Amino acid sequence: GYLDTGLGCSNIDECADNSHNCSHHAICEDAEGSYDCMCNNGFEGDGWNCTDVDECAMGNHTCGENAACTNLEGNYTCECNLGLE
Repeated sequence: GYLDTGLGCSNIDECADNSHNCSHHAICEDAEGSYDCMCNNGFEGDGWNCTDVDECAMGNHTCGENAACTNLEGNYTCECNLGLE
């Protein structure tokens, strides 16, 4: 939005003053007279609503065939199967 300073209008940085409505799993980007929200890596959505991507269930991980993939919020982890390093 804009703020009338009496000498004209100036941009309000909703991201800097934390008045935006972005998801807490998103990045706020200021724009002239507005702002935009983009989901963080590991999340998907419109920036206002971001949900975790389950990389393990989708097969979008780098775990080897002898490792178990465990989904984490916004990420995943690989753990070697028992007896392997």
